[in-house]
Amino acid sequence: AWRYQIERMGRAIEITDIEERAVLLERYVPVLTAYFDRRSLFWEGQRIFQQGLSALQRTKATQANGPLPLQRLSFEIQIAQADVGLHLGRVYEAKESLCALLPQLRALDSPQQLAAALTVLGPAHLRAGEYEASAQCLLEAVSLYEQMGLRLESTVPLINLGLLSSRQEMYDQSRQYYQRAVAIYTDVGYTLGLIRCLSNLGSTYPGKARVAQAVAYYEQAYQIAVESNNQFWIGIILSNMGDCAFVAGDPYEAKAKFAAGLAIFRELGEMRWVTVALADSSFVYIALGELSTAAAHLGESLALVLQHQLVVDGIQALTASALVLQQWGQWEPAAAIAAHVLADERTRSGARQHCHALLQAAADIMSTAAWDAAQFRGRSTPFTQMVQSTIEILGGEK
Repeated sequence: AWRYQIERMGRAIEITDIEERAVLLERYVPVLTAYFDRRSLFWEGQRIFQQGLSALQRTKATQANGPLPLQRLSFEIQIAQADVGLHLGRVYEAKESLCALLPQLRALDSPQQLAAALTVLGPAHLRAGEYEASAQCLLEAVSLYEQMGLRLESTVPLINLGLLSSRQEMYDQSRQYYQRAVAIYTDVGYTLGLIRCLSNLGSTYPGKARVAQAVAYYEQAYQIAVESNNQFWIGIILSNMGDCAFVAGDPYEAKAKFAAGLAIFRELGEMRWVTVALADSSFVYIALGELSTAAAHLGESLALVLQHQLVVDGIQALTASALVLQQWGQWEPAAAIAAHVLADERTRSGARQHCHALLQAAADIMSTAAWDAAQFRGRSTPFTQMVQSTIEILGGEK
């Protein structure tokens, strides 16, 4: 059935009659957006939506033509394209596209499309570390959906508000957002939503003392994901379980879980999650003394950070890189990176603990002047430059 829908979309793109093409595109764009999201076929989605947008642009129509406003349909395709692009790690492109759309959507008085655009733009801001802008987008999206009585649609910005709260380590608030979404998903029996919320609820119980609570949620989510054969969420949950195993003191189990999750992300082309999995698993390799593997993972992760503008994820990769350099005895760059990470207000407590401990150890090894100079360099170096120099250092050590 899904393949039939894709074929119909392809045929619609080639139809020369403007009105017929627009009617068919309007019918199939929302359907295919859901399909690509559920199946994690983001490259396919990017290709189809670009073709659809090009087909509309060829009509040379920007206003309503016949029974359907082509401008609204163009906006819908652009929002869908930004959504699948964000899954592929194209943060800057998604932000740029949607920020340009917002004034037009507000002028068009199209609250549902505006809410949809804000729902995608919020996570884009979050991944760029722009927390205030992210919260504004997501809260407005929830409000718009609730005003329209669209409870199910409101769950996506609610979940992303939960992610935003977790990123800022406000876990009680995060759980409240997730539970609101769980209540809606339970009412409508939406399996994919339940998987996501249960997995995210597990992440709101960090630390060794709460591993059992986290694992309980992950196991529930994993069972549903396996039953529905949702490979993306299987990968996410395996990675989360890897983190729990590492925190609980079993690095070998953690290594296996991270490797399984990473393999899934690579197969799906989920580059943002490839970036995250490479960085997170590197802590395990460091603990096991497999520094060459850790360095290779971090070099690839940081390269993806630059390619896809994944600033927040880059902080985690930089932290692990500093630990590798510390083990290699390269104290100056390690201290500089640690100081850089600590100077960023978006750095979470776990990374801060690693960097504080590294700087304390460096103080015993380095001269006071060298220690101070390294910290000054780290604090004054722009993020992109710090990432680039770290990639070079990691690649140069054999």
